Amino acid sequence: MTPTTKEPLSLTDEEFTLMGELLESERARVLIGIRHTFHRAYREELRRRLETIEALIKRSETKE
Repeated sequence: MTPTTKEPLSLTDEEFTLMGELLESERARVLIGIRHTFHRAYREELRRRLETIEALIKRSETKE
């Protein structure tokens, strides 16, 4: 795996809108997964993913 540098993400308005739509879609999918899984470890993994998604959504709202 090649090392990567962390550079600020520069998006056009169209790309930014698409990113928001994708995050909202993934958020809905993860919420459904949380409701339907019986495996505690997987549910916790989904909850951590949901927290990350919601943090990204919140960060993107402050940039508009």
